Amino acid sequence: MCFPAAAPGKRQSAWANLKTIMAVKTWHRLERSFNIMVSVVGAPTKRINEEINSAWDIYDEYRKHIQSAFTGDEQSEHIAKLHELVLQRIENVTNTYVDEIGNFLAEYGVDGEKNTLRKSMLALFEESVSAKLGMSLADFGISVSDHKSENLYSLDDFYVLGFMMQATYDATAFASSNNRNEFTAQFILFAMEKESIYAAFSINDSLKNKLEIVFSNRINGIIDAKNAEFANMKELAKAYGITPSEEQLARWTDYEKEPIWQLVNNVVESMRSGQSAQTTIEKFDNYFSVFFKNYNNANNVFNITGSFIPEISLAIKLNEFLTHLGQVSQLSVNGVALTA
Repeated sequence: MCFPAAAPGKRQSAWANLKTIMAVKTWHRLERSFNIMVSVVGAPTKRINEEINSAWDIYDEYRKHIQSAFTGDEQSEHIAKLHELVLQRIENVTNTYVDEIGNFLAEYGVDGEKNTLRKSMLALFEESVSAKLGMSLADFGISVSDHKSENLYSLDDFYVLGFMMQATYDATAFASSNNRNEFTAQFILFAMEKESIYAAFSINDSLKNKLEIVFSNRINGIIDAKNAEFANMKELAKAYGITPSEEQLARWTDYEKEPIWQLVNNVVESMRSGQSAQTTIEKFDNYFSVFFKNYNNANNVFNITGSFIPEISLAIKLNEFLTHLGQVSQLSVNGVALTA
């Protein structure tokens, strides 16, 4: 629906000015601006600050236009419509982060976080509208009495959760690989990315414990799934009367968790002792080719050269992850104001 034409009279010039200022910014376009879909995965919570602040930027722009063009009941009607769209935007952004992060945590063993995530998102909206417009969510009919608690997730916590989601999905890089070094290398990548998150942000013990649960369950889940695949292959061979070759039996040998976890813990220990990503990789060079170790410490990136091989895929993932992590942590670590 477009803004209706003003009645003839004293508001006619104001409506002309509004048309000039707003051009094609109709209600339909405003609705589209407020309802742009957000996604945590792929662009982890790096954009959460922007998505929260943009609601108030758009609201303030349109509110000023309405106030300059309309008075009385007509102005109130448009302001009410604007409030409805703001509430829809808050709901869309909040639901996206709550559902994606809450479902992610639940999938890997951390249940019951959606209520806290929702309160935390509303607390961030409250902080933002207060800083930008001197208003409160209460002005839009949202109760904020229970949105202030020491147990809520901070802005930095949301960044951390987004990066942990990305690291967790990166851990599936070679989940289907039959090369045992490749299969194990993905856990080294996962451990390095997790520890890089810990180094970039100040993380409280409660959140860190949740991340460790996710980390452990993800690795064990990948191993269990692979071993189940091996068991299924053996059962199929038996059912069809096929005698597997020695090579097949070797390939279908279960992964033992203890040596994998020993390797992962060694990677974690290396990272926590202050070793660089390059040094850590060199300690486990039998899992990576020379391409993966071609690391440029000065620029904190991997130089990707040569033909495409699996190790380059891992290098690209780690390179992108560290670059993105560095950008966000420099801007946001330790609680930069929402209006920055």
